[in-house]
Amino acid sequence: MSTSTAKKTNWGRMFPVLMIAFLVPVFIMIGVFAAKEIYPFGEQCFLRTDLYHQYAMFFSEFQDKLKNGGSLMMSWDIGAGTNFVALYGYYLASPFNWLTVLVAKEYLIEWISILVLLKIGLCSTSFTWYLHKKFDSDSLTLPMFGFAYALSAYMAAYSWNIMWLDCLVLAPIILYGLECLVLEDRCLLYCISLALCIFTNYYISIMVCMFLVLYFVVLMFSQPAGFLFQTEPGKKVPPCFVKLFHFALYSLIAGGLAAVILIPEVRALGSTASSNTTFPKTLTNYFSVLEMMARHCINVTTEVGLDHWPNIYSGCAVIFLFPLYMANRAIPTREKIAKGTLLAFLLFSFSYNIPNYVWHGFHYPNSLPCRQSFLYTAVLLAMCAEAFLKVRKMPLKEVGRSFLVSCVFLILCDNLITGDDFKDYTFWLTLLFMALIAFFIYLYRVGRGSRNVLLFLAFCVMITELTINTNETSVTTVNRTSYWKNYDDYQTLIDSMWEDNEVFFRAEKDGTTRRSKDDGAWLLYPSVSVFSSVANSDVTALYKMLGLEASTNAYSTNGMTPVSASLLGIRYIFSTVNDPLKMPYEFYQSSTDLYAYENPNALSIGTVVSKGEWAVMKELPGNPLQVQNHIMQATTGVSDVFVPVPGYQDGTAWVIDVDQTGFLYTYITNTAVDNVTVSIGDSTRNYSHVKRGFIIDLGYCVQGAQIRLTTTDNQTLTAAAYRIDMDRYEQAMTILNVEQWHLNEMTDTHITGTLTAAEDGYMIVTIPYDKGWTVRVDGEIVECETLREAFFAVPVSSGIHTVTFDYETEGLKLGLFITILSALALLAILLFNRLRYRAWRRKVEKEQQNGMVPLPETEIPEEELDHVITIDELE
Repeated sequence: MSTSTAKKTNWGRMFPVLMIAFLVPVFIMIGVFAAKEIYPFGEQCFLRTDLYHQYAMFFSEFQDKLKNGGSLMMSWDIGAGTNFVALYGYYLASPFNWLTVLVAKEYLIEWISILVLLKIGLCSTSFTWYLHKKFDSDSLTLPMFGFAYALSAYMAAYSWNIMWLDCLVLAPIILYGLECLVLEDRCLLYCISLALCIFTNYYISIMVCMFLVLYFVVLMFSQPAGFLFQTEPGKKVPPCFVKLFHFALYSLIAGGLAAVILIPEVRALGSTASSNTTFPKTLTNYFSVLEMMARHCINVTTEVGLDHWPNIYSGCAVIFLFPLYMANRAIPTREKIAKGTLLAFLLFSFSYNIPNYVWHGFHYPNSLPCRQSFLYTAVLLAMCAEAFLKVRKMPLKEVGRSFLVSCVFLILCDNLITGDDFKDYTFWLTLLFMALIAFFIYLYRVGRGSRNVLLFLAFCVMITELTINTNETSVTTVNRTSYWKNYDDYQTLIDSMWEDNEVFFRAEKDGTTRRSKDDGAWLLYPSVSVFSSVANSDVTALYKMLGLEASTNAYSTNGMTPVSASLLGIRYIFSTVNDPLKMPYEFYQSSTDLYAYENPNALSIGTVVSKGEWAVMKELPGNPLQVQNHIMQATTGVSDVFVPVPGYQDGTAWVIDVDQTGFLYTYITNTAVDNVTVSIGDSTRNYSHVKRGFIIDLGYCVQGAQIRLTTTDNQTLTAAAYRIDMDRYEQAMTILNVEQWHLNEMTDTHITGTLTAAEDGYMIVTIPYDKGWTVRVDGEIVECETLREAFFAVPVSSGIHTVTFDYETEGLKLGLFITILSALALLAILLFNRLRYRAWRRKVEKEQQNGMVPLPETEIPEEELDHVITIDELE
């Protein structure tokens, strides 16, 4: 039995240290928020990138479900019907998010900002606690490294990515848990913290798990050979194999504990575009080592785009403290070699494509590079903290050499590094802050000056430096008032829509009102658009064929025509257009300056087609407007709903002369063109991301007008233009509306309705295909076909039928079973450990009473027994 060597935390001494670690970064961020005029200090809000487009929206949907008792398995407000368990697992699984139920909707943005502040404070606290446990120190210098971890460049770049932050909080705890596993055979902390990490965000946890394999090897290599291979009396297996067994066993249990969210997530991701990746064939370098290492300096612009730069700044002092660590003879050479090699490998992973691909779950990230770099920062700061704590054991000349090395590095950077990310003063400002910390260390090393004064000055320097860097490189804002604009007007119109449609309807925004593809989740109306990493790739492909905007992880109604709107069952369209003549739909209602239009031809979510029509419809040839023509003719017999409008080349531009008044649409046939300017008379509109394949709505055009399409992409623009024949469109939709699925009841996970089929055929249901749905026709389960793997095609015979859809997230039961089984296994191990401990104690006490052996000098605290099971005991 191993003996615990860890000392209990003296909370009386550590509590103020941990409170400092928590409060200082929080107050720094509050100060930055105030400087940026973030509400309540002004009219700005901390919403950027995905926090603007995704997280705030999903928080709104989650809050609504919690407050109104909606199912957490399915959402109709996102992407025409989205597996909410998968979305929850990817974006919302933090336990803190459940507190959102207590927050009023009007303060949801501020609540998200508070969560960011809270998690930044907890990052600093957990890292400080890790250093305290690792080095058995309650020094007030430890929080400085906590500050650096919590306000690193990684946090500056990704603090808005709130779904990742729990993993950053947990990472130091997991590292200490792994160290306990290797050094003391105590495994419970490692198992529980890793399970919680996997549960809160499976994606970042992939990187954490890969890193833990490397860190386990580092810890093993760092130990003396006798520690790993010298078999204890009565044991058959060397300690190294016991530790490997512990590592594998408790890692597996940790994954099992999170299986309730992990299994459904993995199943859902199988239908996303991210699942279709190809391993790179050649090794490619992104940048030089010096350029990468220079990003340790202050005020370097953080990278969140498609460049691959890692965000690795964590205080200027590390540039001096790292060589100090490597030069410190009080630190074992094996440990320095192991950890130095680990850092080198992580840097290699940042700068080469293949390891970058592997680290990100065998997938190249779509922007937001080096998402695992916080682990590099954690290891580096722990090494620097050790160097700082052991500086008294270093010869003064080694301190001077380390400072000289760091100065040479900064001078090289100043002379060799160029680029927009580095300001003219970056390297000299870095040298200033580094030199100040080095000077305080020197005074401390030689015993000059009050220790408390030096500590206070070091705190001031560190706080100033981190505040400057965070203020300069982080916290971009948007106008809060603009974000909330027309919210009450939307709610007024949505309430009216529900009054007129008791069972179900779908609504969308046009280009004049759309903020995000997840607007339905923010405003709580059933939508067919989504921007999410769990977006169904087959639906994305079908949308693109219909001329709707689609990309790797999103699809939306940008490019919508009356035909595609009707096929998707979109009954209402929000707009700022105050002229029904300019809309191909009927005016519905208005509220202030927001208008809603109704599409009376919107189909139900289920429409019956005959077998012959189904066979023809499955083939979708031509450009998107031709595809829509094909669908109309295949299902109704009405041809040429969209009528070609001739155009001609004029240099690199495309010109359309309007031959008849009506609503016109165009599709850019040169797929290399990404930016298009549409000029109609004095009116000009710009379109970006045209490569995503969406139709451009040219609007209501009068006969004799000239439309000019141009691009700034150094390409010759070619296009195909069409006018919708509204009479033929109405005729086709009248035919399609005859055989509809009339819904009687609809909840988040249950739909039932009736239909009448004139002949044998299929009911096409515009719900994304998901194996979690069980479909019944007249009470009998049926096997469904699909429309290009995107939507359901339910086989029906002629006559009247009741069709029912019931949903249960695929993999949820299996995941729950594995979680329960893993929890029982862990409890069984703990119980076995306790019984084994008590049996051991009774044996020792009996032998001691008989004078055979003395009681052991070091007693194992009963509450700390979690290492339990070894290979010897399983034999």
